[in-house]
Amino acid sequence: MGFSHHLVVFFVIAVISVVLRFVQIRAAIRVDLYIFVFGPLIAFGFLFLLLGLLDVNRGLFLDIGKFMFLYGAVGAGCGFGATRVLSGRF
Repeated sequence: MGFSHHLVVFFVIAVISVVLRFVQIRAAIRVDLYIFVFGPLIAFGFLFLLLGLLDVNRGLFLDIGKFMFLYGAVGAGCGFGATRVLSGRF
């Protein structure tokens, strides 16, 4: 994947995080929704990285795990940032 692919995925994740925050505000939900979307992605990414580092089908798990973990972390960060900006605590 080139830089432009990563840039597009970053903007898609950022938009999803902001949309989840608006849904959370409209529905008056106390728990941050982006945690339930990007948290499992981070967990599976970490699991795949661990399996890849343990030499269990290294080529597959390392390639998938690093992108899953990266995108999960970026999504959680964008969700946290959207929460801070929209609540006026930025």
